[in-house]
Amino acid sequence: MIVKMCAICGKIVEYPNRYCSTCQERVNKQIEERQKNYNRQYNKTRDPKLVKFRKSKEWLQLKERYLQDLQKKYGDVKYAYKCEDCIEENKKDNSYVIKLAEEVHHLVFIETQEGWERRLDYNNLRALCHYHHDKRHNRFQRKERRV
Repeated sequence: MIVKMCAICGKIVEYPNRYCSTCQERVNKQIEERQKNYNRQYNKTRDPKLVKFRKSKEWLQLKERYLQDLQKKYGDVKYAYKCEDCIEENKKDNSYVIKLAEEVHHLVFIETQEGWERRLDYNNLRALCHYHHDKRHNRFQRKERRV
């Protein structure tokens, strides 16, 4: 058994643990509090109407139902909770790995008037992994260098 010292109090802990159980609880509480503060600050910059919608019972239920229904849409149980863009890429190239769908994307953005009216429209949704969702919104894309 490999042992080392707790990074906070110096007690002996088993590897790969970094903290003793007492300090680990404190660290977990600090991390949780930091995350709450971050979310609070992040949501202040967002439209309160959209924040409220994304927490609504109707949206959460629709999103979950959509993810479950993917197996019916593609006719195979293995596609439940999978990214639809990854499924299409896999059909083109069998070596492409299909990832889990972490997010449900609105095809018509809900920030627009038409999108807001279709926010609970089942046919306006698409299940995406985090990578493809960022790609749809043009987030974190590498910019080409000009020489």
